[in-house]
Amino acid sequence: MIRGLHGVFQEESRFYRLLLVVGGTTAILKGLRLPYIWAATQAQIDYRNGYMRRGLFGEICRQLHIPIWHYGVFAAVSFVLLTGLFWLLARSVRRSGLDAAGLGAFSALVASIFCITMLTNLVGYCDILMALLVLVVMQFRKPSVQVMAALAAGIVGVLVHEMYAVAFLAVSLACTVCGLAFENDGNKRLWIGVGAAAIIPWAIILAPIRHARMTPDEIAKLAADIRARVNFPSHDGVLTAIFSNSSGENVHKMWGFMHAGTYWVEEFFGLLAFLPTTLFFLALAWRVSGERRALRWYLALCTFAPLLLNLVAYDRYRWLALMELNAVLCAIAVCWSTHRLHGDGVQPAFGPAWRRAAVLLLALNLATDIGLFQVHGRSFPFLQYWNTFHTKGPSLERLFAPPDILL
Repeated sequence: MIRGLHGVFQEESRFYRLLLVVGGTTAILKGLRLPYIWAATQAQIDYRNGYMRRGLFGEICRQLHIPIWHYGVFAAVSFVLLTGLFWLLARSVRRSGLDAAGLGAFSALVASIFCITMLTNLVGYCDILMALLVLVVMQFRKPSVQVMAALAAGIVGVLVHEMYAVAFLAVSLACTVCGLAFENDGNKRLWIGVGAAAIIPWAIILAPIRHARMTPDEIAKLAADIRARVNFPSHDGVLTAIFSNSSGENVHKMWGFMHAGTYWVEEFFGLLAFLPTTLFFLALAWRVSGERRALRWYLALCTFAPLLLNLVAYDRYRWLALMELNAVLCAIAVCWSTHRLHGDGVQPAFGPAWRRAAVLLLALNLATDIGLFQVHGRSFPFLQYWNTFHTKGPSLERLFAPPDILL
């Protein structure tokens, strides 16, 4: 046993595998919880009474006879989607060559970043499904198929939640754009496909039907309909936020928050938590992309696009987490494109300095506790889990009661 442990700490790649397991497990346990009632209520929106914004997920579940009106089923579906997201993310890191390029250090960092904690804490929200759509697009190797998949994902994504167009649309096309950038003679048909995949989702968002607002009576009727069919206390504020407030009103409200004294202080500390790792993966992507300046700026656009959501909603740490995730996706996309076009060609060297920086950032991420949706993240040795069980006792009903979000 002692020899085995000695080998793990002596051999660099085996040590990074240990970091991946320990760091990834810790990052998940820091943010693990049941889905909020807010997310469970939003999932009940569907098309049974005609088209409704953000109703596609609920409609798919309704057509497939998945009873997400039952909180236990909704929670199970949410954790299946979260597991699928993490599995595809790990698979993409490995297949792209990013794992081998850092001898496992980069994979360990991906598993341990605070973004993973935030995504775990966002279980049940549309962010998980939208990020999953992007990773599905990246699994296709043929550029023409990638473009078609990106177009399909874009249409589905904006019907699930309109923020897909801002946060994920550009990065969903990153693999194709990188592939075209590495080719000496650009494929005009592919560029046209990229343009269509970028424009059509925005056309859907800007369609007049997307901006139809509901009257208070209509919202109350929809809320009553949802309350009648679910087995949990639904959150009526979800419907008011989605169907009553316009984009202009949201922007005006956010300007008010930005003029408050504490907004930019909290934003500064949020950037301290998420920006170092974001810049690390963006620098890694830039290094692989070489001297292609246009590609470098496109990758930067993909990375920082989620920050635009600060103009319409207050969930700043959520947008910063998506920024960090997009930096990882950009690194995956550019490494994958290089490998696809050049076979087993020599990848840019990532020496010990890169791996040591990854370990340093890993330690910082595991120590990070900038705050989640409602509470701070749990910390090792996770005594909070025992305290929750001890407080609520052996009653499963109390232990698995759906948590509500406080506004």
